[in-house]
Amino acid sequence: MARQSARRPVKGLSKMAETAVLKRQVMGRLRMNRWLRILRELSSYDEAGDLLRSRSKKGAGISVVSCIVLLVLLFVFWGGGELLIVSVALGAGALLTLGFSIFFLKKLKQLDALDLANDFRSILLPFLVAIREDVPSTEKVKLNLDLAGPSEAKMIRKGNLGKKGGKEIEETVYSDPWCHLEAPLAAGKHIRLDIANIYTRHQISWRTTRGKNKSKSKWRKLVVVRAEMAPDAVRFTLDPVALKKGQKEVGLKLKKRTEGEAVAIKMKKKFKAIGNDPPVDTVQAKELIALFLRLGSLIRPIPTGSQAT
Repeated sequence: MARQSARRPVKGLSKMAETAVLKRQVMGRLRMNRWLRILRELSSYDEAGDLLRSRSKKGAGISVVSCIVLLVLLFVFWGGGELLIVSVALGAGALLTLGFSIFFLKKLKQLDALDLANDFRSILLPFLVAIREDVPSTEKVKLNLDLAGPSEAKMIRKGNLGKKGGKEIEETVYSDPWCHLEAPLAAGKHIRLDIANIYTRHQISWRTTRGKNKSKSKWRKLVVVRAEMAPDAVRFTLDPVALKKGQKEVGLKLKKRTEGEAVAIKMKKKFKAIGNDPPVDTVQAKELIALFLRLGSLIRPIPTGSQAT
């Protein structure tokens, strides 16, 4: 597992993994085993980072609360004579906890700047592990990943929705197409995978009966998956009967390509969360595999001596 430090957060990573962390994106054409090594490095780094962030948040919270308590006690017991020693001790304690608060908050800010969205390790990595035996070891896989998650650069809409039940609602929408994959299969087929997350954040504000201002955030996450499979036009063809039936049942689509035809299917899943952070839930690798198995069932081999129509 890659270790992280305050001065060099990406220490211990390979050059490509380190660049991926600093840029929060990775792209290229590599063999499957190389991609798996890089993604496993990033996964270990991200898990360690999540643990450090959790500890830093806890440390910052404890330090801030302790500092406030000590300052209140200092105000209560401030005085000379016998109380002077108590006052000095409380003042020193307040300064010490203030220093810890600054340290933890600074470290937390640095870790947040290098944080990676969890989707790649919760869905993409196990999916690649599952299909690695179906990808020829000599072939290269194209992978473009955006690991930054929702950010200001990805904001596509922001506006006030007005009041509802006496509460002001501001809506912000982010579009995050974070994954594009193209891979050849040993069976003479070619797959393509695109995953995009659409985040909607509702910032809800209201005033209590006592005149205090309150607010909370609600997040919605829509995961849109598009899976595509293209057969080798010389060896395989699409099954017209199965394709027609599938188009009616699950919305399969036929896509024209320069080298032949491909079948594509789209899946959408919604997740919700309340808090300052967007939902971490996403689709599962087994659901992606099920999509490609469904597409593969529409393809049949061309009989020897026949030609695809």
